[in-house]
Amino acid sequence: MIGKVLAVNAESGFIAVKAPGGLTIMELLGGNQVARGDLIRGDLESLNEEMFFNETRADQISVVVQDICCTPADARRWLQS
Repeated sequence: MIGKVLAVNAESGFIAVKAPGGLTIMELLGGNQVARGDLIRGDLESLNEEMFFNETRADQISVVVQDICCTPADARRWLQS
């Protein structure tokens, strides 16, 4: 499944991705670059450490999916530093 990055906190490494069931919150595990608007492919509804593919940058990214099916208010709380 593919989602669009809606928000990035570069300081904490957390990103919010629009998924079919709501927002998915991920924590980046590597030095990968991710920006608002990037398209991310992977299992957006699995609470695990996962390898995703950034379609926009043609790059694999390692993440931990921290929360799924979030509301915008939930996402803001996750992304605050």
